[in-house]
Amino acid sequence: MNPADRRQEILDAAVRVFANGGFRRATLNEVARSAGVTKGCVYHHFVSKEELLLALMRQKARPDRDEPISLIAASSASHAEKVAQVVDELWDHFQQPGHLELVMLAVSELPHAPDIARAFFDEVVVQCRAQMRSAMQTIYRNVGDDPPSDRDIELIARLLPSLVLGAALGQRTFAEIDPEHPSPDEVKAMLTKILVRGA
Repeated sequence: MNPADRRQEILDAAVRVFANGGFRRATLNEVARSAGVTKGCVYHHFVSKEELLLALMRQKARPDRDEPISLIAASSASHAEKVAQVVDELWDHFQQPGHLELVMLAVSELPHAPDIARAFFDEVVVQCRAQMRSAMQTIYRNVGDDPPSDRDIELIARLLPSLVLGAALGQRTFAEIDPEHPSPDEVKAMLTKILVRGA
């Protein structure tokens, strides 16, 4: 197996191990067993458990494709269609295998790992916000007689991904518990309706 594929196997195993037992209790031995490799192989790719977690977060937090948001923002679609398409892209991103599990892991573990939290914020969050801010500036540039202020655009760029993520987490968390729980498609459709039309 080539090194890139082996590294990916280790990352995939780490998601499973960290999500099942928590980052602090997990060991690199468990990650190695889950990946079907030796502990030395894990250390060859990642010098520590903390570096492995940060690599996971870098990989999963970034959109799989950076271009679509920019293409949506620059398209000739209406304002409402553009916002709906952005919601759709974000929703699909959070539905990728391992993404929500890693978000739940980050929520529980990052408060106890400030160095990882700071590195993740500086390397990933700041970049993702900048991409979203640029797209929102393009989408809202010529909206009506009273376009949003720069501060409003900044808040939209921060809140829109969080709103979609929150809806995705809520849908996944209660899917097995609530017998009347809506499907992912229903949740996405209603979320889009609320964000585009207000109801």
